[in-house]
Amino acid sequence: VYTIGNTSLCNEGYCYTFSLTDKSSNLTQGIIDSIPAKISNDYSLNFSLINNSSQTDAAEIFIANNANGLKLLQYEITDVDSRKLNGTITGNKLSVPVGDMLKGATVLGKIDFTTLKEGINNLEFKLNSQSAGGKQTVFSKTFKLEVPPSQSMNLEILPSVIVPFIENELI
Repeated sequence: VYTIGNTSLCNEGYCYTFSLTDKSSNLTQGIIDSIPAKISNDYSLNFSLINNSSQTDAAEIFIANNANGLKLLQYEITDVDSRKLNGTITGNKLSVPVGDMLKGATVLGKIDFTTLKEGINNLEFKLNSQSAGGKQTVFSKTFKLEVPPSQSMNLEILPSVIVPFIENELI
């Protein structure tokens, strides 16, 4: 596996890495905001999230594609207690509880998906916390997968001129 681009970033609360693996070429690229993708191709979003701030109570990973340009397939997530959680994703959203994230706690994971539509497909990643005040988002990142249009197809037919209202034999 080859890795291209930044491998780790930090903000005031969390250090994180996000990468995208193209399963057809086995090439992994770091993601900051956007990344090119191919239509009808299988990918894995790999992530690592380390808490650098105070405790995050009842944390959950939330992943969504609201425009239906991606089909979410499978997930593998290692929670704060090093338990491996995995399963099949139904629909375009995933929510997985990962436990109380103390300072220094790490959550790792991989989300498999397929690109379905051309254009910019947003993949939303959030870490939510359930506190006395209700659910709040403590970390959020949205990735833009830029899927170019499919190639155009040119057809040559004979005869090159088709006369209307007459049966034409095409070659």
